[in-house]
Amino acid sequence: MKKIIVSFLLAAVAISFTGCAKYAPSGANDANKRYFDAWMQAFADTGVDPAFYANRELAEDEVLAWDHISSGVTKCYLRSELVQAQNGIATPDCKAGCRNCGALSLTGGKCDV
Repeated sequence: MKKIIVSFLLAAVAISFTGCAKYAPSGANDANKRYFDAWMQAFADTGVDPAFYANRELAEDEVLAWDHISSGVTKCYLRSELVQAQNGIATPDCKAGCRNCGALSLTGGKCDV
């Protein structure tokens, strides 16, 4: 049950863009059961329905809170990985050959895997 609670809170906070974290008590970023009620109150205080963010399927073109961070890995590659994962297909380790994820763009063409 604890993993479900933590996953729910992390999804809701990460995707909601609300700033509701500032309403949660100190230490509530531990995202565990004893802080569940505090997080739920923070959502209520900001008028945010956490289930809307945590339990819905995101659109492929949806802007996410972390989109401004560049790891080099493209959204297109991540979408293809999602499809593969949903189909139970594992991607081989990069050591077996480059997967063209885009990470090389940050290293100038050398991937240290």
